[in-house]
Amino acid sequence: MTVYYEDLKVGQIIEYGQHTTDKDEMVAFARQWDPRPFHIDEEFAKSTFYGSLTASGIHTLAMFTRVCNQGTADMAARGAFGYEKVRFLAPVKPGDTLDGRSEITQMRLSKSRPGLGIVTSYESLTNQRGELVLDFTVSYLIEVRPG
Repeated sequence: MTVYYEDLKVGQIIEYGQHTTDKDEMVAFARQWDPRPFHIDEEFAKSTFYGSLTASGIHTLAMFTRVCNQGTADMAARGAFGYEKVRFLAPVKPGDTLDGRSEITQMRLSKSRPGLGIVTSYESLTNQRGELVLDFTVSYLIEVRPG
């Protein structure tokens, strides 16, 4: 069933689901997009205050996007205006299980795009210990119910 603007409300919590990190995936991503030694060199990473490999912040954001898209595949979202106040709050390490969720904070109908609403939400990603590893706000476009 498709979720439209009218199906949402301020204060609503949306649980997206989980993703368990994989060392090989983290290193492969970092080699291509963020090749800092603490993301790609296990021995070097052990000598840092992290004590092990950590995911790139951009990879953490990509993992959030993955669970978000899995959790909202039936939502009539049609784009976003961008992420605001992005914070990487704790390191993501191999084997961490990440939980994504959203809380809708504002809603209004678009003045310039009839048939669309603008939804603003607080997005967060926590690890298996309940530690907040990522948060930000986002405003996105979502279709109003046809007819």
